[in-house]
Amino acid sequence: MIVLFSVCNTFGRLLAGFLADRFRHRVPKPAWLMLGCIGMGCAQLFFAFAPVDSLFAAVVLLGVSYGSFFCLMPLLYSEFFGVSNFGANFGLAGLAPAAGSEVFSTALAGHLADSHARHSYILVANKDGGDSVKHCLGPDCFRTTLLITTSACALGLIIAIWLTLRHRIKKTGTMA
Repeated sequence: MIVLFSVCNTFGRLLAGFLADRFRHRVPKPAWLMLGCIGMGCAQLFFAFAPVDSLFAAVVLLGVSYGSFFCLMPLLYSEFFGVSNFGANFGLAGLAPAAGSEVFSTALAGHLADSHARHSYILVANKDGGDSVKHCLGPDCFRTTLLITTSACALGLIIAIWLTLRHRIKKTGTMA
């Protein structure tokens, strides 16, 4: 699954860059961000409710969407903030995946999985005779986390819509 994600991530970067350049006169750059948010949110919902044996489609969608963000974000930084401070903006924004990972993966997912492990778990013994560890089993372990990350994608979609409208007003002077 990790190799599939990595290949799709690369493909998403290439595809998003190509499409953003190819349709630059018809589709505003922030609108591509909307597609990435929709794809990412759909992948999160798929992970939350799909059976384990059909998760390949979600991994593909997640990889392509994730890759598209890494291609589109530098375009948007230069579009909205200009190129004079591009390095500082890009460097600062590069901290976002690390911060998001800490919040969503470590704090949120870890806490919720531990709380679900009280109800549905397997006890794994340490081979050296140390303490046993409870590991959460089943889809309920991460479903709540995935629904919260889907909500974060929905918030990102709202922001992307706002950015697209703002961009259109700035470029044309109207919302139409």
